[in-house]
Amino acid sequence: MKKRYKSWTILLMSESNRPIIQLKIPKIFPFITATIFSVLFIWLFIAESSARHLKDVNQTLQKDLKQAQRLVEQQQSQISYYEQEASQIEEKLAQLDQLEQELMEMLSSLDPGHIESETVSGAMGGLDIPVHEEKQLDTLVHSSTVAGNDQALIEQLSQLEHQLPDYIQRYENAIENIEKINEKLKYVPTFWPADTSRITSTFGKRSDPFTGRESIHSGIDLAGPWGTPIYAAADGQVVFSGWDGGYGKSIVIHHNSTYKTRYGHMSQLTVKEGEKVKKGELIGYMGSTGRSTGSHLHFEVLKNGRSVDPYPYMTFLSRVLGQNLNKEGE
Repeated sequence: MKKRYKSWTILLMSESNRPIIQLKIPKIFPFITATIFSVLFIWLFIAESSARHLKDVNQTLQKDLKQAQRLVEQQQSQISYYEQEASQIEEKLAQLDQLEQELMEMLSSLDPGHIESETVSGAMGGLDIPVHEEKQLDTLVHSSTVAGNDQALIEQLSQLEHQLPDYIQRYENAIENIEKINEKLKYVPTFWPADTSRITSTFGKRSDPFTGRESIHSGIDLAGPWGTPIYAAADGQVVFSGWDGGYGKSIVIHHNSTYKTRYGHMSQLTVKEGEKVKKGELIGYMGSTGRSTGSHLHFEVLKNGRSVDPYPYMTFLSRVLGQNLNKEGE
């Protein structure tokens, strides 16, 4: 037996001369309509909720992505900074090593025993960097570009930082050696003794200016105007100041157990016997007293009582340091 659904009848009437329209609507239709709208509403609600959730998730992901990008940029910036720091440290250490090499060569050359050699050659020296440290330094600079090695780079920089005190100690030792040698050089006649660079007679064999015969010149002659200042070539004590035969007005300074210097033919003496003088201190003025053909200074260096060529002493520091530290060339 078929189930019959009851229905509603709707009559549509218009003008009187037109037929009546009759519509029958099943009573279940409103239920179906309500169900459809309910399903549609639920679907729209779910869709809106899902869209809102997806939007929130997308915003969260965008935020996380930006944060991750910032972290990557920061890490890249840190790596770049450490690379630059490592490169600068390597450059500075290379400069320090070169400077230390030069210092060691200079220290060796400053030995007074090398003065009489016209060519000053430095001995071997320098900071000895162990092979494994050298490799670490090379790795420090050239491997830091690999992504993900920033922590290793930091560790290598830290290790290098701990090695720096050893470098500093070595340089402090070098400076201490320089101070010791500087103290020793105070008493070695290395200061250019006059305000002139004109050499008219060198040390050794020459023709006597008065007799023309071959003779031995025991010093070096520096010519200049009358009254040119004369200076002590090293620290010491004046052991003679006065007239000394052919030397005319002259001064003799005792510097240490090895060296003495003589200054002859002066016009005026400004220090007396027994006075202590410093290297570069004014001791008198140039003249032409004694056995002299004109205004000049006769300068002698006596080593262990024997006359030696003064020129290597006068030019010693300029040859070692590569620059004029005294009066030469003025």
